[in-house]
Amino acid sequence: MKKLWILIVLASFVLPVFADDALVLPQGVLRISIAPSYGFAKEAWDKDGEAQDIIPHPSFSNNKSDGVQYFNLGIAFEYGVTDWITAAVQWTPGWNLWSAMGFDKQQIGPTTYLYFNNGVLGSFADLFAGAKIQIIGKKAPVLNDTMRFSIAPGVKIPLPGDSKPAPADLAKDETHVLKEIDNHLWGLGARLYYDYNVTPEFFVNLYSEFIYYPEQKTDKNATFGDKTKVAKGYDWTIEVEPQYWAPVADGLVFKAFLPFTYKMTPDYKIAGTKVPDSASSILSVTPALGLFFTKTFMPIELEVGYRWPLMGTNNTIMNVVYILGRFYMKF
Repeated sequence: MKKLWILIVLASFVLPVFADDALVLPQGVLRISIAPSYGFAKEAWDKDGEAQDIIPHPSFSNNKSDGVQYFNLGIAFEYGVTDWITAAVQWTPGWNLWSAMGFDKQQIGPTTYLYFNNGVLGSFADLFAGAKIQIIGKKAPVLNDTMRFSIAPGVKIPLPGDSKPAPADLAKDETHVLKEIDNHLWGLGARLYYDYNVTPEFFVNLYSEFIYYPEQKTDKNATFGDKTKVAKGYDWTIEVEPQYWAPVADGLVFKAFLPFTYKMTPDYKIAGTKVPDSASSILSVTPALGLFFTKTFMPIELEVGYRWPLMGTNNTIMNVVYILGRFYMKF
């Protein structure tokens, strides 16, 4: 089998754990979400969608690989401004606390890079800040008990990129472009949510996110080098998610989820020149189960899920296990 060099682009691994649905928080309610996740992979899809073994870039002394791993921590803060407007700041994926390459059996700190073709692993993702506005719903401007529709305009706020330089031979290799955990570029966009209640316990959510990245100069030591113009284009995500909620005891709600998520990015440009075959896509399914404790001193929602990648191009075949904790406070 043809082998690939290592590709780690966590922006393509983003779990939609904060994508949620068209529901909004009641006025005065603060929700804090914490989501640790563990990912592991031994293969990657190439530009033709064929699975290839992962091996390191030749800069590394050992060219054998048992795959790659990472541990990431995401967090979000959401607040009900009114009964139909929720403000939010979300950091997902958040911080790579730990990562490792199986071919050298050594732990790698969060600022160490892993290289492949268009990829490199950094440590910090960018922030998303916005507001979810429910237009159709039980307490929305357009009243409806069966359907919910919300829109969430927002902005991606870049965090500083890692500044550790590449190995000398890789830095001179014009076929390789450094990339981190996220784009580290300002982005503008919106999320759309539509829920249809089939029964009081079962509904289907349709979700879409579109983020556009204007062409701009990067900061010093950022992903594509000092003062290089980069046009990332956009990220587009669509999702279909059946959800089942059912009370199983007084103050306890059981939840089940089965989201199918598709994400794609177009070919990007560097200094106005398109990089051929740099577009990426991934289709995944993430079965998850949860419990919502509604009558505790602080209502708590716990969820556990497993993301299984189904198909894609220019993406690592990364399996992800995550735990999501949500904590509710009334002000």
